[in-house]
Parts: sequence; structure tokens; C-alpha cells
Amino acid sequence: MTVETASCENRINNDFIGAIMSEMNNELASQHNLTRNLGLLIVDLVENGPAKKAGLKKNDVLLKIDNVSVNTVNQMRNQINKYRAGDKITCLLKRKGINKEI
Repeated sequence: MTVETASCENRINNDFIGAIMSEMNNELASQHNLTRNLGLLIVDLVENGPAKKAGLKKNDVLLKIDNVSVNTVNQMRNQINKYRAGDKITCLLKRKGINKEI
């Protein structure tokens, strides 16, 4: 996946991957047949955003970015902020119970 820079009202915001995510909790973990509250649930994707272009899908669970676990939105932001626009990153996710690397 490629990190892109978002602009809003002529200001540059943090680099982003173009996904709306929710932190995992017991209820979400149960709904997605997960045994533990690990990762971030992809709730929605930004049309033409880098996450969607890379193949992430709604209801995927993002587990790692470049081998670093991301279990909170802050952990994900801290990891993404290590990169610049145009950098490639590797994501480990769980889709329908199967781990997949994108």
C-alpha cells in the first residue's frame, strides 16, 4: 500500500491510508469470530484511497503495519506517521478468518 497525504482546507494533515477503523472490543471480536481483541476493524474505506487501491476491504481486521502490531488507532497513527507520502508499507490483516499480507 502507498501512503498518501491528505489535504483539507488548504492545510496538509497527517499521512493517511484512507480507511475508517474501529478499535477491537469483545463484541466486535465475537462478531468477526476472533478469539482476542487484536487489531483494528476496517469499518469503511475512502473511495480511491490507498487502502482501497491496495485491496483492503470493509470488515478486514488490520493486525500489523510493517511487522508492528496496531491494536489502537493511536498505534496505527504513530506507525503511519513514520512514513512519508509515496512510501510503500506492508499490512498484515485478517480477512474471513485467514491472515493475508497486502
